[in-house]
Amino acid sequence: MTSKLETVSSLLQAIFQNKTSDLTYYKQYSTIYSFIRFKKEKELYDFSKQLIEKYTKELVFFKEIENGNILQIIKKNWKIQQDKLETIKQMFTVLEEKFLKKNNLKPLYRIGIELWRKTIFEGEESLKLGIKNKLISKIIETIQSDRKGSKCKDDETIEELLNMFVKLSENNEIYEQWFEIPFLDQTSKHYKLLSSVLLKSYKIGQYCRKVKDIFNSEKILVNRFLPECSQKKIIEIIRTEFIKNHFNEISTSESGPKAMIKKLEKQDLKIVYELLISIGEKKWLVKEFQDLLVSFGEETIRKYDNNKSEIEHYQTTNKLMNLRIVYNSIIQESFNNDRDFIVGGDKSFHQFININTNMARNLPQFIDFQIRHLTSKKESEIKLIISIFSELLKCIQDKDIFKKYYEFYLSRRLIDNTEHEKQELQMIKQIKSKTWPAFTLKMEEMFKSLNISRVESDNFIELQENDDQDFELIDIDPCVLKQSVWPEISQLECQLPGILSDNLNLYLDYYTKIHQCRLIRWQFNTGTANLYFNAFNQAKKHSIYELYLSTFQMLILLQFNTDYDQEPPSLSCKQLVEKTKIPLINMKTSLIGLLTKNASILTRTKSVLKNEISEDDVFTINKSFSYSSYSSSSSSSSNNHNITNRLNTKDSSSSIPLIKIRMNIQTFNDNKKNTQLQLVGQERNIVIEATTIQIMKKHKKISPGGLITLVVKNVQNKFKAPITLIDQRIRNLMDREYLKREGNDLVYIP
Repeated sequence: MTSKLETVSSLLQAIFQNKTSDLTYYKQYSTIYSFIRFKKEKELYDFSKQLIEKYTKELVFFKEIENGNILQIIKKNWKIQQDKLETIKQMFTVLEEKFLKKNNLKPLYRIGIELWRKTIFEGEESLKLGIKNKLISKIIETIQSDRKGSKCKDDETIEELLNMFVKLSENNEIYEQWFEIPFLDQTSKHYKLLSSVLLKSYKIGQYCRKVKDIFNSEKILVNRFLPECSQKKIIEIIRTEFIKNHFNEISTSESGPKAMIKKLEKQDLKIVYELLISIGEKKWLVKEFQDLLVSFGEETIRKYDNNKSEIEHYQTTNKLMNLRIVYNSIIQESFNNDRDFIVGGDKSFHQFININTNMARNLPQFIDFQIRHLTSKKESEIKLIISIFSELLKCIQDKDIFKKYYEFYLSRRLIDNTEHEKQELQMIKQIKSKTWPAFTLKMEEMFKSLNISRVESDNFIELQENDDQDFELIDIDPCVLKQSVWPEISQLECQLPGILSDNLNLYLDYYTKIHQCRLIRWQFNTGTANLYFNAFNQAKKHSIYELYLSTFQMLILLQFNTDYDQEPPSLSCKQLVEKTKIPLINMKTSLIGLLTKNASILTRTKSVLKNEISEDDVFTINKSFSYSSYSSSSSSSSNNHNITNRLNTKDSSSSIPLIKIRMNIQTFNDNKKNTQLQLVGQERNIVIEATTIQIMKKHKKISPGGLITLVVKNVQNKFKAPITLIDQRIRNLMDREYLKREGNDLVYIP
């Protein structure tokens, strides 16, 4: 095998003398494999190891380092050594697979790397010259200069040398001890000093922006130079020195996160959020956000008072809606729709929105106003209102109170005006998503009832066109609604003129023939009418007005109806009540609507009281009536009480203009709102008793405290049940012999 060893020696010599062009793969493989075939692997391994050690020790370039650029010289020689060791690795691949792995021996190329380390960095001459320390100091100095703004001209050299440190040991031990530890220490000192300077020089928002810039530049720097194992450690040092060690100063500063939330500095807040998350302080920021939200909300919600006007309630509810919009935008733009902030915001709203039960009553009223004025809003604004409304509803505890009032206002809107049905259905869909399916059952039934009524009305109109009647037909559009579905409305009687009564009786006959077991009761106080009104101004110019008013207002005006050549009568409020049979309180309300400044159809010739209407006040038609606030275009007026358009009359050849006016009407008696709370109280009693019986049927026997706890838990999604009320209903059930006391427990009586 002596000749084979000589061949191995010549091969290694050629490699270390850079004469690898003469080497062939066949010659290398056949030479190494012959040792394996004759079981001489150990002899080959030891011989090759000695030769590699000999040739590596001959690689001396210390004098070159003394007079030249240490970074470039070591990089160049390391690259040459790497290429040689890579060739050795390929040459001895078969030996490694067949022998070295089985015997746990180091590969020859790994031995070559260790020999390079010992010769260049740990040898006697190397230690005298301080090559290792000079190299590491130069690398750290170069990176530090780049960090301060002096761009490194040769990124590849630094990267290659640091990778050399990684490869000098199998477990990164050399890299960590020689370079990483001193470099991280230097980095920590640098940023500790810089953070103190920046914090004294800038407000927290500016400081955090500077920190973010440093983060970004440092990420670029470590990606350019450092191995992956060091990148996370560098970022952690920045987080520690800039944020973690200064957290108390950041959190308590007058320009800190609290101030940013109050001043809506969303961009700065977003940076603070990202930085605090990186050091694990998200919970603190969530709590601060919740506390601020609660303080703002409580300040707003405590303004609710039963004695305040509807306008004040509207303004307060509007502030809550705006508060939700603002903080939703903060969650979206600053907190990246973080789930913890969304949940925290909901908890905060739930905490303060239920301080006063008036919120459950006034939110439906606020939505009623918004829907009635949707024509002036864009589609995006409508979607936002619906979205924020549903979020507020989710936080309201007394949902049964909300339900009663929402059904009340919805019924008013559907009877008064159905042009916003699409938005109404969207609103109901949102309500259902935040409550439970049965919650909106009555609301959905209102729409079904309304649609059925329309079909009946269309069929009646079609029948009218085909039948001849002895009296003049008037266009009527009855709205027949199921009493079980719609909120209770006070039935107010009045006396109709004969022609109106005949037309209504015609519809009544038609309806009772189709639905024989049903009874219709007319609710005149909820109806509206279109009435044509002829007027002459001071220049005796003739105008025709189409008035949109309540049924009661129509009956009042009909009492003043005369021919052109006759003088209109003067009637007192008391006389009008006698003629129309309209209740006095509704008569006064209707007259106020006819005396408005913008469209004063009537004029008061005798007034007993200045600021209100009395029974002895006398009224007549306003002879100088004119309505000039309409626009010549077809666009609607921005006036809240009147929608005015100049149109042509039915006779297209006529030059007399037809002017449409919407009067200030009130089709409901608003005193009904005050009865809704009484109805809620009655329904709560029923719900608590039914829940109690359901629990007792299941448990048969239970302690009073346990029963109360279960009742509270079962009804909490509908309303917050006071313990005193539950106790009262339990006693009531005991009096009615549904329950009895047995020792310290309650027992169900079947």
